[in-house]
Amino acid sequence: MIACLNKEVADNSFKISRWLVQSLLGEVDFMKFAFVTRKNMSDRTKHIVLGTHTVNTRSWAKQLNVSLDKMWCIIKRLVEQIENQDEVIKEDAQAENDENGDQEGEDEVGGSIGEYILLKDFNKMEFRLYKKGDEEEEEEGEEDKEQE
Repeated sequence: MIACLNKEVADNSFKISRWLVQSLLGEVDFMKFAFVTRKNMSDRTKHIVLGTHTVNTRSWAKQLNVSLDKMWCIIKRLVEQIENQDEVIKEDAQAENDENGDQEGEDEVGGSIGEYILLKDFNKMEFRLYKKGDEEEEEEGEEDKEQE
């Protein structure tokens, strides 16, 4: 059963890491995994527990190199990147308002509202954040209508 758990950890590392971090944030001392199978393959509602395995969350986090300190650094970096992008958007909108002679641009500028796309560049090991524009949403809506 341990081999099965190790295979699942390797295949679903993100899911396992998420569960592990949630357990650490919730100050859970132990996680219990159950191995189940269907009682009858055609019935998806009835299952049998084949076995269980309990792990200590802190020691397992060390084995998987999951660190809360590293996690908060990544989140901090993402928040800083979003804030920097908001400042650029506000500056661009303010410059556009100044060119057009608009005086009420302060209230209309809201950089954080909208959808963002976060991509990881594997060649440079960095994240790139892109704001999804209004034009893209309209194009997607038209494509969805055409497909129906």
